[in-house]
Amino acid sequence: MSRRPTRTPGRKQPRGFTLIELSVALLLVGLLIGIGLPAVGAVTAAGLRQSAGQIAGISREAYARAAISGKPHRLVMDLDEQTFWLEVASDHFVLEAEKTKQLTEAEIKAQKEGGGAGQGLGGGRSRILATSERDLDEGERLRLEVTRGPTWSPVEDELGQPHRLPSECAFEKVWVAHQAEAFVRGQSHLYFWPAGHAESAVIRLTDDEENASRVISVKVNGLTGRSAVLDKAVEIPST
Repeated sequence: MSRRPTRTPGRKQPRGFTLIELSVALLLVGLLIGIGLPAVGAVTAAGLRQSAGQIAGISREAYARAAISGKPHRLVMDLDEQTFWLEVASDHFVLEAEKTKQLTEAEIKAQKEGGGAGQGLGGGRSRILATSERDLDEGERLRLEVTRGPTWSPVEDELGQPHRLPSECAFEKVWVAHQAEAFVRGQSHLYFWPAGHAESAVIRLTDDEENASRVISVKVNGLTGRSAVLDKAVEIPST
């Protein structure tokens, strides 16, 4: 008479997952992924807005500091390193177009005071450099100042330290009024003058460098120095 196989007490026979159990597990995984992706997107969007707010804030601070200190300031944006910081000039500073205008006015003034073209600034650079500054008239001093230019150095507080954009964010494009076109690499400089004006600028940030699907812009008004954060890709002005 054959005997039935007996089971070892305390041990269960292994079994696989049923189709229903696998379906439920896959459904739960899908739900978790669906919940997680918007959360990640929200984090990157928050970092993008925070970075745009910091750039807008440092622009407003640069405008105020230039007016109070009497020295030009500039916001430096390094599009390769994804960093930005604030610098101050050691002396007067004008952009190339303004420099040409001031030199022309200085030449005319010097010619009037000197009594002729032979004593004006045209061709007189060697004489200017050979004369001590206290012997120069106002026009000649202006020419000397704008020709040699200032030195720039980071401001002596936390704004002078490079601030790095979050790893998921980047400069998409930066346009400043004195630039021939928008920058996508290298360094861009946004200038603020003591007279109470700045350069117009559009600074665009993205969290998707390849497709730029989400872009936030910082727009700086050159007349008022005010900056605004806009939740869109502001159009770059044509030059």
